Amino acid sequence: MSVPPSDGDADIPHTPFLAAEFGGGVPTMYRRRPIMRPDDTAAMLPVQLGSGANLYGYYMFHGGQNSPSRGSMEENTSIGAYNDLPMIDYDFQAPLGAYGQQHAVMNKIRPFHYFLQAFGSDLAPMAVRAPSEVQRDKMDLTHRASRCAVRVTGVVLSSTITSGNTICRCQKDVQFSISCRMKP
Repeated sequence: MSVPPSDGDADIPHTPFLAAEFGGGVPTMYRRRPIMRPDDTAAMLPVQLGSGANLYGYYMFHGGQNSPSRGSMEENTSIGAYNDLPMIDYDFQAPLGAYGQQHAVMNKIRPFHYFLQAFGSDLAPMAVRAPSEVQRDKMDLTHRASRCAVRVTGVVLSSTITSGNTICRCQKDVQFSISCRMKP
């Protein structure tokens, strides 16, 4: 199939969906100290996988450190940057810290990685199907429609009830009815 260079959307069915720079990836700074909750970081995985991502890239999976012998390499206000970051350690709240220590988020994402190791090649060619009833306003947390997607050939259901730092209403007695036309 020939795709015009100006129309990337036409090529979507023929190329993998790359999700880049996910995970923690948020540094603590002297000016502010944002904290990523492990549940929030881990919630990104099923959402993106359910939405069709086949290549999942972390912003930073393993923290690191700048070498003190190379001088100051960090972002800082003395060079005109907005933030002052630590001089040596750049942990960025990654699943593995600068010195290899496991952070709490590692236990939250590990099951998804086991799933991808076991079923990733089955999941990759599956088409994404969204529910017929969807939430119209992402800030409307009272809506009954679940935040879910189905990838079909085999069936994989992905659902999430998180919405960043917002507490979503508990969904009780939820049932999913999936109707798929399968080739014989």
